[in-house]
Parts: sequence; C-alpha cells; structure tokens
Amino acid sequence: MYNAPAPFITAMIGPSSRLYARLDLLDWNETLISRIESEIISGSVSVDKERDVRRQFNVEIDNSSGNYTWSIGGSIWIDKRIKFHIGLWTPTGITYVPLGVFLIEEMVATSKPDGTRVTTISGGDKWKLLDGQNLGCFLDTTVIKAKNDAGVATPVADAIKLIASAAGIPADQCVFESCSTVVPYDLNYTSGEARGKAIRELADLAVYDCYFDVDGKLRFKPKAADITQVAPCWVYDKSDATLYAGSEKVLDTSGLYNRVLVIGGSAQTATVSALASIDDPNSPISTTKGVRLFRYNGGSPNPLIITTQDAQNRADYELQQHSCIVEKHRFSCWQNYLHEAGDVIRIQDDWIGTDDVFELVRFNIDLSTSGLMTGEAQRIRKVV
Repeated sequence: MYNAPAPFITAMIGPSSRLYARLDLLDWNETLISRIESEIISGSVSVDKERDVRRQFNVEIDNSSGNYTWSIGGSIWIDKRIKFHIGLWTPTGITYVPLGVFLIEEMVATSKPDGTRVTTISGGDKWKLLDGQNLGCFLDTTVIKAKNDAGVATPVADAIKLIASAAGIPADQCVFESCSTVVPYDLNYTSGEARGKAIRELADLAVYDCYFDVDGKLRFKPKAADITQVAPCWVYDKSDATLYAGSEKVLDTSGLYNRVLVIGGSAQTATVSALASIDDPNSPISTTKGVRLFRYNGGSPNPLIITTQDAQNRADYELQQHSCIVEKHRFSCWQNYLHEAGDVIRIQDDWIGTDDVFELVRFNIDLSTSGLMTGEAQRIRKVV
C-alpha cells in the first residue's frame, strides 16, 4: 500500500473531497516534459496481479487547443511515458499520489461537428518493456548460467537485474529486497522469447514477486507464504469510515481436485506412475462423492520423474496444492487510491458471513468523485 500523507488519507475517507488528476508527460528517460491537468476529462486505472502488465490506464483529454493530437515524433507519441497522479484537496492545498508510470500504446484524436475535440490515450506499465509484444524480446539465444566462469553461483536477483538492464531498466530503478536464492541450473531462452518470461521464472524460483510499482520502479519482494500472518493494511466493514460498499462472496472450485495422477519417464514412454487420493468418506471432498482427477504435466510422462518414489512424492505434493478452494470477494468501495495488488486486507461483513483477511488481486479506479472502486480479493482455503 502506498504510504500517503495523513491529510490525503483524511480527505480520502472524508464525507466529500475535491478530486484532481495530473498527467506528467515524460521522455523515454523519464525526464519531465510537461504536465496535463485542467484538460483531463475522464480516465481510469486498472491493476491486476495476475496480468504480466499489471497496470493499465485510459484517459480522455480536451483537445480544443490542438496540442494533444498525436503525431509521429511529436509531443504525444510512443516514445513518451506518462506518470499518472490523483490529487485531493487538503488543508495545505492539493496533495497528489502516483498511480503508475505508463508507456503510451494507443492514441486516438477525434473531432465532432459541434467543434468538440478529444484525445484518448491508453497504455500499460513498464512491463511492456519486457512482455515480448513488440518490445522486450531476447534478440539472440541467451543462457542464464547457474555459475559463472569462476564457478560462483549466480544470485537470482543479479540475473533479473541483468535481464532488466538489457531492456532499458537501469539499476537505480530496481528496488530489490534481500534474496539468497541462486539460479539452480542453466536456463536457456531463444531469440524472440520475452525477457519478462525469464524474469517471472527466476522470481518463481525464489518465491518472490516482481512488478513495477506506482513510481515506475521494478520491485522484487518475497511473496507472503501465509496471509493470515500479515497485518492487513486496510479494514473494510459496513462502517462508513472504511469506504466499504458491499461485496459478493464467490466460491471457485475450478482448481479443486481429490485425486492426482503423476507419470514419469521419457516423452514417449511411461515408466513409473503414482496416485494420491482423498478417499476418506468423511472428507467433504472425498472420492466417494465423485472423482476430480488432476493429471500432472497434462497426463504426459515427466522425464525428471525417474522412480516410483519420485512420482509418489510429486503426487502427494500436488494433492496438497489442489485440495483447496478459492474464496473470492468481488467488492465495491469508495475510491481508495493507495492500494497495490497483493495487499492484504480484512473484510468484515456479517451479512455474508465474512470476517477474515484476503489478498487483493485486482481493482479498478475511476476518475470520478461519485463512482465506486471495484476490486476482487481472494483467500485460498484448505478443504480437509
């Protein structure tokens, strides 16, 4: 969650507030060129932890002056970046907080017979430099080595910084928390593969999250192993002071299984296999009430699984991972401009039997004082 000044928070949760928006137009090196403020008509920012490009924005600008018509190499062009701010009136004046740094992807200039001229700009955060869609591809076959020529292990964090640097993200834009994980084996990537794919795979090895924050910094931080051990950054309940405006409590069983099949061997030939199963008739997900079969590796033999014990260990592990349900809360609230996807929040709503902590997965902010912010928070629950 963004650490905003206390007057901003007071204004945000107050009964009324004056809303302001500001776009900082930046060059490719993120040096300020100009600011757009009073011409902003409307806009939105969406954040989704499950998207590679976590943040996306859309904004409409009054183009009566003609200054915001896009042109090749002009002031509104794909070589520019935008830093999006939201502001509230406080006793000391307007206080702004950032909502993200974005690459410009789409620009539309429109005119109408009545003389109305509007420019619409949209784009995604700086992961666009890594996602392999036009930008962010490896140019040659690349090997992330487990050890250097001197035999020293390669830290995962150093490997990620090296990949990011090659995509134009300098070290001073990387905010990395301490990580002792090293690259366990050589990782090979071909020309045309996304650099972001490599970064994701390295971060997953360390069980870390990697994303661009509201200031456009590349963050590398541990994933919460157990959100119940994390203090919530915000509590939403039916009290007006918490901004909460209701939610839907949804059960998602799409990833729930009670039996796992694991096969080992070569790509063509199965040599070993194992099953793990919840057969206890007293279990709420017992196979006696229907088999929900998960086929590890799509049911194909995994060449890394050589012995029956290897297969059984993997089957037992996968059963632990898949004997779970996802509890989702799709909620609405008055605009909270400080959240980050991945925040741990508490929802208290006795009308739907909820008083627990959840991980905020996605949300959408609208540039409106009357509109609601929508979001989805999730909690994985073990079914025993």
